[in-house]
Parts: sequence; structure tokens; C-alpha cells
Amino acid sequence: MLAHHVSPAIRPEDDGAADWRGALRLAWSVYWPIRLLLIAVGVLASLAALQPTPDTLGGWLQSLFITPWNQQDAPRYMSIAQTGYAIADGRSAFHPLLPLLMAGLGRLLGGQYILAGLIVNDLACVGVLATLYRLVALDYPRKIARNTLVWMLYSPVGFMLLLPYTETLALGWILLSFWFARHDRWLAAGLCGALATLAKQPAIVLLLALLVEYLASRRTPLISWRSVQVAACISLVGFGYLAFSLYRIWIVPTTFSSLGELFGALVVSPQINQLWGSRFGWQTEWLVTIVRFSLAPDTYGWYWIQMALTVAGLILFGLALRHTRRSIAVFCGAQVFLMTTIILLGDPLMSTPRRFILVFIVFIQLGIWSSASEQRHRWRFIGLAVQVLLFMGYAMGKFVP
Repeated sequence: MLAHHVSPAIRPEDDGAADWRGALRLAWSVYWPIRLLLIAVGVLASLAALQPTPDTLGGWLQSLFITPWNQQDAPRYMSIAQTGYAIADGRSAFHPLLPLLMAGLGRLLGGQYILAGLIVNDLACVGVLATLYRLVALDYPRKIARNTLVWMLYSPVGFMLLLPYTETLALGWILLSFWFARHDRWLAAGLCGALATLAKQPAIVLLLALLVEYLASRRTPLISWRSVQVAACISLVGFGYLAFSLYRIWIVPTTFSSLGELFGALVVSPQINQLWGSRFGWQTEWLVTIVRFSLAPDTYGWYWIQMALTVAGLILFGLALRHTRRSIAVFCGAQVFLMTTIILLGDPLMSTPRRFILVFIVFIQLGIWSSASEQRHRWRFIGLAVQVLLFMGYAMGKFVP
């Protein structure tokens, strides 16, 4: 059974977490060296690609500083920001919060939508790190909270928080939702949860996680006016998700032969299969697909890195469950369950390491280990080295994060 409180060996400090100003300062001090490093790596990747030199200074700067970040899914978010959703090309599979912010800021920047996405996610990244620190410090010593924050950005998947992708915004609102719930501010928790579902669909699991948190911490009878109020606040998470689901069905008309198909379209966009050829299946099928792809003669090198990161993430997740608060364990457990039901025949582990960003207890586990290890700087260096390799592959269009 999952523990409701932290294990006896881990106790929060008497003075609690730092204030928000201190947490933001700490987050900034971790963020900016990685940001500068990855800018330099992106420039090197652009030069290594040996693309034709643009004729203008603006084009040259664009190719060095923007193009390396405009890979894989990033152009899709840019397309949504520019022209919206009313095109049946698969774009309705992407949730609207990031493209909406990119659209507003991109127009202010003269049409630089990818730059707008980078600015949005850089700000969100600092917020994620600060919120993660404060949330972890509620249950663990500050040293563990600080190391968790560092690992979030120094791990091999850390650069994905800085891409113009939706994970950063989604994680920020998810962490804030848990933070407000822990402080009995359920309206704020529900609103943050709704924003999280507008950023990325797996955030819908907050409905269950917040309910578990309330049941574990409630101070009033279950049948009471207070419980009704809290339930209404938590339901905002579902209404945010439902609003976008209805919108995408309306803008891209689809014929449904049954109520089951309609319900399925409300839960998951039908265009996901159109875009990636993915579907949902049992974990056994997921494992069989991975084994078959691993034994195929044309399996490429990036796949084995994805495999190693996936296995490491699953191990860390299993170990972290021993001392994780029940509501957070429910949320992260559901994320792992969902990611192991996605069947991709072309590359069964494509984007799987990126999905562990929402399983944030793996970084808490790394924070616990590194707090007691004299070799933590060496392990962080190794994690950062792998991150640089993966980002170089992404910037050159060879690795799908």
C-alpha cells in the first residue's frame, strides 16, 4: 500500500519551505547556466548542419539561434499559433494553451512565434523549478528539495523543459494545483488543474489525484457543504478538458457511428491516430511491440538511448512510490499507466522519456539519492552530458524527444 505520509527516515524541516522569492532566486540560479549552454549547443548544431548561409543578418541569426529549436512538434505549435485549429491536418491533437500564448506574444514580436514559445517556456521553466522546490519542501528537508530542483534540469530530459513544447506549462500548473490543494485552497487548485488540461491532456488525471488529496486531508464530514464546495472546485479540471474536446469536435466535423465513438473523441482526439498512427492497448502489447522493435535489424541508435531512459525512469518511479504522498503517487502512477498503453508500431518508445517529465517523483527520488551521495556532482555531469547529446540530436532533426 502506498504511504500517505513520507517515510520515517525523511522528515520535513521545522521551518518549512522557503518563501516564493527565495525559491524563484534558486530556480533562476539553476536555470540560466543550462539555458546559456544549450544556446551554445544549438549554435554548434546549426553550424554542423552545413545549411546554406542566409543572405541577410536577420536570416543568419534566425538560423543560428531559432532554427535549432524549431524541430519536430515545434512547427505544429507555430502553425496553430498562426492559423488556428480549423484545418484537418492533425493539429487538433495538440492542446491550446501554449499556441494561444505563442500567438499573442508572437504577434507582439513581429511574427516570431518560435521565439515567443521559447520565452513562454523559459518563464514557465523558472516557475516550475520554484514551485517544485516549494512543494517538495513540504514533505522533505530543503537539501532534498534543492537537489530535486537541480535534477529536474540537469537530468537527460531536462532540456525538454526549454523546448517550445507543452510539458513545461502543463507541469507548472499541475505542481501549483497540488500546492494550493495542500494549503486547502481548492478553487485555485481547480483553476490551475483546468489550465493544466488546456496545456496537455494527461493532466486530466488531476481530477482523481485532487480528490484523493481532499479525502486524505479533509477536516469536515464527507457529507457536508464544504465537501460539495471542494467537489465543485475539483470538477473545474474536467470542465477545462471538456471545453477543448467539444471545441475540436466542432471545428473539425467528424461523423460518429455510436455514442462510444463520440465519447472516445471527447477523451482523445481522433486525429492522434491520423498524425502518428498511435492507439491504446494493454501493457503486454506495449512490451511485445518494444521487444519486436528491439530485435528488428533496422533498429537505430537513438532508440537504445530511449530504451535506457525509459527503463531508468520506470525503476526510479517504482522506488519513489515507497515514500510519496498518496495523491501525488496516484497522479504519477496514472501517468506511467497511460504511457505504457500507447502503441506506436513505427517506434514504440518515441517521446516516452519526455512523458516522464510529468512523473515528477522520479526527480524527487534522484534528489533523495544525491543528497546522501558524495558523487552527486559526477552524476549530474553525466546527466548533463547525455542531455547535451540528446539536444544536439534534436537540434539536427535526428532525435524525437
